[in-house]
Amino acid sequence: MTIERDSEICRLYLWSLGLCEEFSGHNKDALREKTNLCHFVRTIVVYMPLIILSELCVWCAVLFATIIQPIRLWGFGGYSGTLVIIALTVGAIYGVIRFASYLEDLPPRPRRTRSKSQTRLVLEAYVHAKKQRICPLISIVGGENV
Repeated sequence: MTIERDSEICRLYLWSLGLCEEFSGHNKDALREKTNLCHFVRTIVVYMPLIILSELCVWCAVLFATIIQPIRLWGFGGYSGTLVIIALTVGAIYGVIRFASYLEDLPPRPRRTRSKSQTRLVLEAYVHAKKQRICPLISIVGGENV
């Protein structure tokens, strides 16, 4: 099975693989060119959502430990609510400025022509492979490295 590097499903796989690399600290360059269908689907459907969910849980725990719990213990006045509001305002302004400068630095995005949906082809091949209890290899071709 061959998948175009420019297709949405391949871009999602490569992005998910990057998340897995960052999360685990292991280099997965070999999987950027060839992999099997089961790993391809598992990376997108299982690993990526679990990594995002675990990152969200960590951020919620940090938010709870640094903001919510001290307010519950000492009250809003004791925690200096004004300081929190000022910090959030400054952070929001800083974030908007950084995002605007990021958008200015982006090159114009080329328009992609839509061909047959490779997402549907991959999912059909996955269901067919699961019924036969096999995992065919996938080759990622075309386009530049993402």
